[in-house]
Amino acid sequence: MGGTTSSPKPITTTPDERVPMSKGSTLTSTTSSYGSVQSNCDVADVEEQQDHDAIDELPKENIPSHVANMTNSIIGGGVLSLPGGIAMYAATQQSHNNKDLTLECCLTAVAWVMFLGATFGYFCHLIARCCVPTRSASYRDCWEGTVGKGRGSLVVAVANTLDPLLGIFANASIVAQSLRLLLQGVVEIYWTQVHCLLVVTLVAFLPLCLLKNLKALVPLSVLGTAAVIGALVAMSVRYLDGSYRQGGYYYDDLPPSLQFQSEGDSSEVSTHHRDAMAILPFVSMVYTSFDMHYNSPRFYAELRNPTLPRFGKAVAYSFGLTAVLYAAIAVVGFSTFGTNSQSFILNNYSSKDPLATWSRIGVGLSSLLTYPLNFIGVRDNCLDILGIAPRVDTDAKRNAFTVVLLAMITFLSCFISDLGLINTFGGGTTVASVCFVIPTIMFFNHVRVEANAHGELRKPAYQRQFNVPNFIQQYGELTIVMVLMVV
Repeated sequence: MGGTTSSPKPITTTPDERVPMSKGSTLTSTTSSYGSVQSNCDVADVEEQQDHDAIDELPKENIPSHVANMTNSIIGGGVLSLPGGIAMYAATQQSHNNKDLTLECCLTAVAWVMFLGATFGYFCHLIARCCVPTRSASYRDCWEGTVGKGRGSLVVAVANTLDPLLGIFANASIVAQSLRLLLQGVVEIYWTQVHCLLVVTLVAFLPLCLLKNLKALVPLSVLGTAAVIGALVAMSVRYLDGSYRQGGYYYDDLPPSLQFQSEGDSSEVSTHHRDAMAILPFVSMVYTSFDMHYNSPRFYAELRNPTLPRFGKAVAYSFGLTAVLYAAIAVVGFSTFGTNSQSFILNNYSSKDPLATWSRIGVGLSSLLTYPLNFIGVRDNCLDILGIAPRVDTDAKRNAFTVVLLAMITFLSCFISDLGLINTFGGGTTVASVCFVIPTIMFFNHVRVEANAHGELRKPAYQRQFNVPNFIQQYGELTIVMVLMVV
């Protein structure tokens, strides 16, 4: 995290220009009292050749495969909190003529999901634009290539540690809640969520986190997408057959607090106006659901014939398909249970419902397999931030650190168990930082360095205004980015 500050070497590229990259390789300006211009050029040539060699070794994907993998990296079980987010918003609205606000709230939610899907897709593409001139294939390398080493690297590292940490809390919550309802419905064992969490931690989380190699789990992450799609199908079937409406097959299995309700608690809403800011928790949940930007540089590097237009096409398809899926889950779940929709929507369904049971199994299993992947990221980042990675150099020491860290996280998970709260807090803090704030800083520095390379910042204002349209365009785009951040 420390070290001297280095300024990135300006590299001018066009949007269609293909720039080879290598993971962990960033081309920066090199200054030395013993060197010369020729030696610096030689260093750049050597690094560029290394970039060519390394990029050839990376697996390459065409656009359809890229869209499938990128979509899989976006979608997760956390999306099942979106119906509860709409319920929180709907419960604060006041209808003066006591009309059903279900349709109005659903349309509002769909509009926000589509808008945020486009926004997050734009920022994913923006990160790739910063990776091209710096020849970066990782988020951290992109930061150091645009801003410089040692300049805020610790902040970036902390943000990128908290991001998967919140994912761990979400995974633990989903697994524990799914197991609790499965035990109730299948074998009629009534454990609390904390009991389920502790058992799963000892039986599954700990052994998985102690594995030396997790590569075998990576392909299984596709179960997350399949499980979410399966849950949507089950939810749609139950909405269409009316099983959870009054008189439906499973209606009487639920307590009143889980049955459909179209109006909010009048004691919790204003009698004079609707609270427009009440949509913010739902927006924060959507933030978390679209979070994948830490992997944007890797996705760009693994695209076959990587160009910004081709990557933009893959991003548009991925975020577009994901937004449609998210909107469908949010609308179907909320339309089925109204303002009583829970923060984990599968909790609303009867433990005797076979479709809900299979959905819980699928979502719970995918979260179980995702947990160690997030945990390893948190563990390695913690070792790096604490500066003790070189000393934890044996399996025994690494396993001991793993057990201690897992115990601390499990203890916190006993209290941080509300999936909606986890997604709301994470969306408004770490996700906003990783997806919006940090990319904006990187892009700003990229534009500044590129302008310095052309001497534009040293020209009079009137010359800058009329002679550098590309520079003005980039600053205009940066302004749009900042406006989106405020929104």
